[in-house]
Amino acid sequence: TKLLFSLRTAMSKQAAADVFRGTCGGIVLTLVGHPFDSLKVRLQTQPSGAGRLYSGLGDCFRKIMREEGVRGLYKGVTSPLMGQCFFRAALFGAFGQSVRTLQQHSWAHGSTHHRLSSPALYLAGASTGLAASLVECPVDFLKTQKQVENLRGAGQARYRGVLHVAQAVLRVRGFRGLFQGLTATVARNVPANAMYFGTFESCRHLLASKTQRTVAQLTLLETFLLGGLGGIGYWVTTFPLDVIKSRIQSQAFESSGAHTHRYGHVVREVFQQRGWRGFYAGFSPCLLRAVPANGAILLTVVELKKRMPY
Repeated sequence: TKLLFSLRTAMSKQAAADVFRGTCGGIVLTLVGHPFDSLKVRLQTQPSGAGRLYSGLGDCFRKIMREEGVRGLYKGVTSPLMGQCFFRAALFGAFGQSVRTLQQHSWAHGSTHHRLSSPALYLAGASTGLAASLVECPVDFLKTQKQVENLRGAGQARYRGVLHVAQAVLRVRGFRGLFQGLTATVARNVPANAMYFGTFESCRHLLASKTQRTVAQLTLLETFLLGGLGGIGYWVTTFPLDVIKSRIQSQAFESSGAHTHRYGHVVREVFQQRGWRGFYAGFSPCLLRAVPANGAILLTVVELKKRMPY
């Protein structure tokens, strides 16, 4: 009984540490990456053809700065910043739990008993993406609704902030309305997080092995760059899926039963309007964001783990 209690206590401490580290890393990621995300969403969701508002990344940045100032780049930041307490906690908590679960199975072990094989790390990332989608979906939905409001009403702000958006959604569609785009979020998150965590952790162990060091001995710059590599893997492999998700979540929530919210309809609509290039709208700011934002969050998490292993 004492052994079982001690094991449960250790696991709860590990889970709490994962949650704390993920939350801290998520706050850093949001402050670094949100301006890039605002540019990405605006480019992804703007009207096509003659109604197009931005000719490209540079034009989008200049118009936001001229018309809205720096605050325009951080529009909708309250939702992801508040949501980090839940989303990044869920993300890193789920990944830590997935790793600990897989470590109990011999088939998942790598060259040492305590290290997972690369396929197992990618599997842990995939399961993490599935679990975290339930938290990320409403956070992204509220953020996107705030980010694109200027595309709908001649530049007039419709909502005071994301909390105001949430109140409107709950009033019109109830709690289920917060999960607009859940299927699209899961479709993106499972492969994306497999690449994200799998690439980062596998490359960390590979670099340490090749240089005859432990992962704890990797430099800050090495960890930062490997985090950026994981971020690039996340977006390069799944960006078209993110475009579909952004389109669905940017639709007016008042038309909840409309066919425009359906995954297949949005895929056809994007292709008919802009061809294959439409699935890569906003790709430039996304890649620019990938290295600094993901490098920052994973470096934060790794360094906190060194200082608080539990």
